[in-house]
Amino acid sequence: VLSQRVGKVHALDGLGIERDDARRIRLESLDLATRLAGELSAAPAVPEPARPAVQALGPAWQRARDLLAAAPTPALLDRLLVLDNQLLGIANEASTHLLRLNLADVTATDTTARMAMLSQRIAKFHFAALWGVAPKLAASQIARARQDFMGLQKGLQSAARAPGQQEALGALQSQWVFFEAALENASLG
Repeated sequence: VLSQRVGKVHALDGLGIERDDARRIRLESLDLATRLAGELSAAPAVPEPARPAVQALGPAWQRARDLLAAAPTPALLDRLLVLDNQLLGIANEASTHLLRLNLADVTATDTTARMAMLSQRIAKFHFAALWGVAPKLAASQIARARQDFMGLQKGLQSAARAPGQQEALGALQSQWVFFEAALENASLG
């Protein structure tokens, strides 16, 4: 989620949209990602199959920090899109190994985390395309992320049993309607 958020706010900053908030969120996200990557690397309980991916997160986040030290430009965003795709791959590899441990509630937690990542990914590619960075890639990634999000949402709906879960999914569906409407009404050029 953090790699997608960093790319999104970098594009917002470059576009001059909510620039102060974008800069604050970028710094907070980078700090949080760096801290979490360090904590994960130092955790003795990380099983061996996941350890190499977990240890690769710190250096990858350092490369993101280095890139984001410069002022936002379309060329820099293009490089950041490549890097955050690598970060996403590393995180996915680590989480795949950790999910194989079959810990309680991990599947639902993983699903909701993936949904959060997908919403950030959609926004990131939307703003990248508005800035003229990889518009064809953005359109295909947005379509794919939307489809993945809807599939995950349906999976959660079929598994929801408790009233609190059903209420949360109802709120999610309502917010998704607004998000979809915003995407449909915004021009990608």
